[in-house]
Amino acid sequence: MISDFESRIVRQNSCGLKYNCLIADPVAELWYDTPRHDQITAAEALSLPLELDRRAPTDWKEMGILRDHIVRPGDRIFECGCHHGITSIMLAAWTGNKGFVFAFDAVPFNVVVARRNFELNHLTNAAVYCAAIGGKPQIVNWFNDSNVIVKPGEKVIANSTIMVRLDDIAQDRIDVLKLDVEGCELDILEASAGLIDRIPRLAIELHVDLLPRGGVARVLELLRRRRLHVLWENGTFEQYTGQNLAERVHLFAF
Repeated sequence: MISDFESRIVRQNSCGLKYNCLIADPVAELWYDTPRHDQITAAEALSLPLELDRRAPTDWKEMGILRDHIVRPGDRIFECGCHHGITSIMLAAWTGNKGFVFAFDAVPFNVVVARRNFELNHLTNAAVYCAAIGGKPQIVNWFNDSNVIVKPGEKVIANSTIMVRLDDIAQDRIDVLKLDVEGCELDILEASAGLIDRIPRLAIELHVDLLPRGGVARVLELLRRRRLHVLWENGTFEQYTGQNLAERVHLFAF
């Protein structure tokens, strides 16, 4: 993943959290630094602490819902699909030093960047691991456009990584599970149904277009005992009462 992109560090302010962020590639620039922030040095970043105000207005709807309805101080959080760790930083700030964030991503470059972002914010209550979370232990190949999709690999290539089940890595309790796994959400829910039934709060990005035929119905069946809320693509957030899920949405159980 070599490119001529010139990385930079910026100071961000989102959902009431001021934090440092390494902008490492064009995707990160598009997602996290548009419009562009002033660049700061690593030394300047390391001298600036996290600044948290949980009562501040939210400018990122999905993360605002997590802050206000999902994450509680002291939570143990599993984040499957963390990209460059920006959402992990926010989760770690909200759960505090008595909680912990276990973050996972399939792409080694993303994991390296996430670890650097943790360092730039002096995080001691978060760790990131290079693995895809899915339905069964296997070798998978990842394909990176703007979102990463993993598929079983017939042979090991440069873009190969390991896939593990949630049950294989879960230790003790999980209070919050956040899934952003580009179509693997159904596999995870089915393979680890018993474990997930015991997790009190869920945040699932449902990639309807990447699920198999009937996949949405299978997801909803697995979550039928939950009180669900849905964040639609147009920004509307409401209780789920059986509306048609024909587009990518975020589902929350709390």
